[in-house]
Amino acid sequence: MKEMVEQRRNKVIRQNYYGSGEGTFLMARDGTLLQASNLAFKVLDEIIDEVRSQLRREKTTLRWRNYEINIYPLLDEGEITKYFGIVRDNSEMEMMEQYVNIAYETITKFRRNVSHYFFNPIIIAKGYIELLMEGDIGADEKKKLEKARTAIERIEAVVKNTVMHGVIKE
Repeated sequence: MKEMVEQRRNKVIRQNYYGSGEGTFLMARDGTLLQASNLAFKVLDEIIDEVRSQLRREKTTLRWRNYEINIYPLLDEGEITKYFGIVRDNSEMEMMEQYVNIAYETITKFRRNVSHYFFNPIIIAKGYIELLMEGDIGADEKKKLEKARTAIERIEAVVKNTVMHGVIKE
């Protein structure tokens, strides 16, 4: 009985949608709220005047706090009879975007550090090997330096693949 009185007083039939993160509403052509889910009612209760001012002949999208409100005109023989709306709570989406941004920043920082701390010593070692190989050395020493250069190039390939592709391989 109490619920019926509340419905009559508000002139709104509220529907329950649990866990969907979305709510729907129906408005008369003049902007009177006819029907609303709990989420839609909660949001529209705060910004009903703004919503009414945005009623158009075409779809309208409003953003308020973490909510996106889409309003669609319902036409009958070319005349607007009502408006149907969807209220979408974007809180979870925004939180996921923050997590993705943090993960991206962490990976970028890791890649910069790996690049700096590994490539610099590798390039220095390769440079010294090239200098020694250009000098007057015997064939045996040159063969050893070529093996060292090949080993360093293999390490360089692993570091490059780790930095560029996130994969540990040559």
